Amino acid sequence: MLWSLLTTARGRVSRFVARHKTFIIASSVSSVCLLAGAYYCHLRFWQSANELTQKWQMEMFRRQQMRFFLKQTCTESLQTVKQFLPQIKKRLYEKFALENVVRKLRDPELRNDKKRRQLLWEEAKNLAFARFFSAILILSLWQLLVFAQLSTIGQDTFINDIENAELQQEKKRTNRGKTHHRFLSEGIQYFLGDGISKITDFVQSQLAKNAFLQSWQVHRMANVKQEEFTHVVHAMSESIQFHRKESVDDPEKLSMWREFLMLDTINRDPTENEGDFFYRLSSLLQNEYFSQALEKTVQYICTHNITEMQSAIYVDDECEPPLAKLIPQVQAQTARLIALYEGDDAMSQEHSQQIMELDTFQAFYETAFYPKEPVAA
Repeated sequence: MLWSLLTTARGRVSRFVARHKTFIIASSVSSVCLLAGAYYCHLRFWQSANELTQKWQMEMFRRQQMRFFLKQTCTESLQTVKQFLPQIKKRLYEKFALENVVRKLRDPELRNDKKRRQLLWEEAKNLAFARFFSAILILSLWQLLVFAQLSTIGQDTFINDIENAELQQEKKRTNRGKTHHRFLSEGIQYFLGDGISKITDFVQSQLAKNAFLQSWQVHRMANVKQEEFTHVVHAMSESIQFHRKESVDDPEKLSMWREFLMLDTINRDPTENEGDFFYRLSSLLQNEYFSQALEKTVQYICTHNITEMQSAIYVDDECEPPLAKLIPQVQAQTARLIALYEGDDAMSQEHSQQIMELDTFQAFYETAFYPKEPVAA
């Protein structure tokens, strides 16, 4: 019985195959073609994927190289910032010769000259605050300038000496190094000369117009409450800070801040070897990233130092020192600020790191290094 069923089933299958032989063959061929097509599509996909992966890996490797090179550039920038601090400090202390006024106040011959002493105390007050806020602006702008210049040089060096090293002749490399040196030297010389003079003149003019400071007469301020100190010092701080939103409606104000760092390059001969670098720097200072970094960096350093100074003065709630006692505190805070930039201790390193990690500051100097991608991923 079972054999009969199997025989019958085999016969039906044979007849079915005979009737549909062409269809079955065609279907088999189609299946093979589809499988072959799928295989080659799959192969092409993996080839393309491998090519993309290789390109991506090369790009990631290049990014890592640039990251490393940028990190080295940051290290060089911090060293350059410190290297010229003695000259900056000398200019600042010569401009605001507070110590000379203090010596006069200690002169026994002036002990009974009340009017003269009042004038000297007012001069000491103005010099102390002018030195303090000038130090904040000078050090903030100095760090921005150095990072911008060295990032511009670093990016050029990376492209020409690292990526295309085999294409470069030693003579060309040497000439480029000389160009880098001239570019950096000219920028530093301008800042240490005209740049600092313009900054200190600006601070003096702003504080001279500050009604809060001018109403603070030393001989009348026997007690200065913490709230009043905070209010007046923050009012002075606001008057010397850069406000990005205001500069949108006042291009001359932004131009003034740029001129603290460099002269307009319109009259510079573009055929000069270092001329291209100054044009890059000029373009960078016209970038929105510069405005953001300038605003946030100055704001951060102002806030940090005012808070630190306030904590040193007002050690308890009952403390209400006379204004004459606050002047040495302002003087001391300026010295502490400069020491943070000069030193190599843990506090100095932390201070530098905090500024470098400001998003706007980082975006600014990376714009010089990544000209097509202002904000690094």
